[in-house]
Amino acid sequence: MKLIANIPLEQILFLQADINYTQIFLSCGRTLLSGFTLKKYEDFFEQENFLRVHRSYLINRNHIHHYDSSSSNIYLSDGTVIGVSRRRRDMIQSMVA
Repeated sequence: MKLIANIPLEQILFLQADINYTQIFLSCGRTLLSGFTLKKYEDFFEQENFLRVHRSYLINRNHIHHYDSSSSNIYLSDGTVIGVSRRRRDMIQSMVA
């Protein structure tokens, strides 16, 4: 099964759920729309360097610039700010600290 056509994983910043679709945000500024759910990508990237930080977001750990524990926000290398859900805060803090 081919989930992403010829896109190196290093280029993926994060994936965002969009009902039964997934938006894939790339470091070059492009955004792709996929017909697979975010859960499908989470399972597919299980052995890769991706973190589920919120029910709507799966991020590439290689693009984390820093984590602000006071606001529970992750700042990515391109300046994108993604909020971390309450139930995932402790796990994220221990992984990115």
